[in-house]
Amino acid sequence: PRGTTDEDKYYKNRGGVPPWMTPFGVARHQKLYPELWKEDIAFTSGRLTSDQKMKEQVAAAYVMGNVKIGAVSVLGGVRMEDTRDEGEGPVSRLTPAEAARRAAWVGPVTDVEQRRRNLEQFGTRATNKGQYRFYLPGVHLKYEPIRGLVSRLSWSTGVGRPSFGSILPNTTVNDTAQTLTISNPNLKPQYSNNWDFTTEYYFKSQGMISIGAFHKKISDYIGTDNSQYVVAGQDNGFDGQFVGYNILTSANSGYAKIKGLEASYQQQLAFLPGWSKGLGVYANFTKLQTEGDSSDFTNGPSGRAIAGFLDTTGNVGISYRGQGFDLQLQAVYRGKYLTSNSTNAALVTYQAAKTTWSWKSRYNFSKNLGVFFDVENLFEVPLDNLYALYPERYTTYRVFHAKITGGVTGRF
Repeated sequence: PRGTTDEDKYYKNRGGVPPWMTPFGVARHQKLYPELWKEDIAFTSGRLTSDQKMKEQVAAAYVMGNVKIGAVSVLGGVRMEDTRDEGEGPVSRLTPAEAARRAAWVGPVTDVEQRRRNLEQFGTRATNKGQYRFYLPGVHLKYEPIRGLVSRLSWSTGVGRPSFGSILPNTTVNDTAQTLTISNPNLKPQYSNNWDFTTEYYFKSQGMISIGAFHKKISDYIGTDNSQYVVAGQDNGFDGQFVGYNILTSANSGYAKIKGLEASYQQQLAFLPGWSKGLGVYANFTKLQTEGDSSDFTNGPSGRAIAGFLDTTGNVGISYRGQGFDLQLQAVYRGKYLTSNSTNAALVTYQAAKTTWSWKSRYNFSKNLGVFFDVENLFEVPLDNLYALYPERYTTYRVFHAKITGGVTGRF
């Protein structure tokens, strides 16, 4: 009945669920009736703006050593990486002369004129290069005072490389606002300094329980930068052009901290009688706290929290193995978390908390023949439920229906 599905609830009082065209039907119609279809030349300027090339070369070397003294084991080492990037991409610029020419145009824009406009605005190319080198030391201690009880303390370093989109040449010139939006080929990776501590206990029957804590500090955080301006002179990086224009780009600035606790438990209940010894249970839980100091997330209504980090997560499940069966029922919890920050409270967005259930089942007739039946997202929880400041203000709502798969497996 109407009004019971997630789509109906979302589009309530909005005119109902809109019709959605099938892309397969569109492609088939275009193939059968090409005379009814015309290229949108203005739209297909994306062929120019999406023509990007990137070459990255990485050379690495490492050295490590291990020593064991009684119940204590120490592993240490360092890794060096040298990275060199070269890229080529489009320049987008609508000059005052071109803007005036378009404004003086009379009548509908012809295909020939539209192609000329595309080439004029997006036809220029730019290249850039970048290089960086880093060293990643680390020390890992392991302490096992009695059989089955293990404690680990680690200090490690790591990097988060900038995305290709941040370093590929992609320049947009706005002569009216006098701004240059450019990529930055000299972006360095985000460097992390990590401390991790865990204690694990392994049961005599199959299973283990563990607790842990971690602290990570990320320096050279990649954020936006609008503090630069183009200087005068032929060697200003733009062949003497755009003097005084504000440069909008990405830069390494600020820091981020991530700390948290985690716990996990899993055990095969082999001590139970009869068929029930095939039962198993497991659960894990992680709680994070984030803080940062960067132009991307400071002074917002959510404080210094970093967008994109799941604050609270957990899984719980029960399984059974035996009599040819391999069964598993699992629940995955993802707490509410910040997806984007802003100094404007109305633009701060969150993902609502959700719990999804899944079922997996296998039955093996023999070593070479079996069947399976799986159901993902049993209760059809929305894939995305993003809102701005208040849960009632949807910004993105994507339905994720239950996914059912089944089949036969075999090998020869």
